Amino acid sequence: MMQRLKETRYKLAGALVSSKDNDGGGLHRLRNGNDDDSVPAGTYRNPSLSKPNLILHSVAIFFTFLAICTMAAVAAFQGKWFSVSGGTGFTLFLLLLDFTLLIALLSIPLIYDRWDKGRRPAQFLSQARAAFILHVFGTILQAIAAFVVTISAWSNPGCKNPDDDKRAEDLGDDYKNGLGGWCRTKKASGIIGWLALAAWIGLLILSGLAFREDRRNHKEPSFIPPSSPGALESGMGRPYDPVGDDDVFADKYEASPAPRLDDAYAQPRPYAHGRPGVLAQQEQTAMSRPSVDAYGAFDGDMPGAHAHAEPSRTMQMAYNDPYADLRAQVVADGGFGHPTPPPQHYPSPSPAPGRPAYPGY
Repeated sequence: MMQRLKETRYKLAGALVSSKDNDGGGLHRLRNGNDDDSVPAGTYRNPSLSKPNLILHSVAIFFTFLAICTMAAVAAFQGKWFSVSGGTGFTLFLLLLDFTLLIALLSIPLIYDRWDKGRRPAQFLSQARAAFILHVFGTILQAIAAFVVTISAWSNPGCKNPDDDKRAEDLGDDYKNGLGGWCRTKKASGIIGWLALAAWIGLLILSGLAFREDRRNHKEPSFIPPSSPGALESGMGRPYDPVGDDDVFADKYEASPAPRLDDAYAQPRPYAHGRPGVLAQQEQTAMSRPSVDAYGAFDGDMPGAHAHAEPSRTMQMAYNDPYADLRAQVVADGGFGHPTPPPQHYPSPSPAPGRPAYPGY
């Protein structure tokens, strides 16, 4: 029973189209039965257009419509007496295109807010960049139309004096009598066009401010180095928090031990995960190549030379000195060897004669 009462209350509340929000205005709609499951039924949503946007769009539509009507009257007068001029046709085209753009900018967000129709166009217009570009385009169109009508209405010689019009003699007095009303209508169209341009400029300012705010909110964060634990401290101290090297690289030292270059590294280890004899195999392969030294002068200085079973010829000559063997043989035969004299012992010096001897010294 309570569930039915809640559903009935939501259905009745869904008929509301507009209401005041907490900040002081704007259209809101009570969503129910929409395709967005994340938004529960009976919750309000901010409108797509703000109140100033609605007012300026309405003003621009009104003045643009009046400009179209006045230019249509100007084109009708020209079509009655002669063909429609190119300037009038071009101005009508610009005003119609501007009016269509205004209707689209106003109606698509309102239809989406009320009936959830036209979701893709509404999402496109909700982008601040897209809305700003469209308002710039509409403002340029309205400015061109206003300039063309103003220049044509105030520079036509027939509007100052009907007798000075180039078609006055051919078309007669009826044309001269209607020429004054035609000029007034054309001047009114120019003034209305400037009022519509003022509304477009207001819309352009609002869209520009929204685009600027959107860029500020969606600015990408600055680069943070991996060694830094957080964002940069602004205005005080060092730019990064001091972190000890032992804390940062402790796991790296534990994970990768220092390589061993001796032969024991080639022996298998019970907990080794890699290839145990890689360095020993590389060393053995490097030393197994034949030496380019014909005399073997540098064999003992090469890395890993201790792995050879027999030292080089140079090292053998350094170990076995032939002169040492000859010297030992001569000494053993009693030849030129000189025996070592026995050590001589000298008596300790006696005190000088005539000098008294002091006991205790």
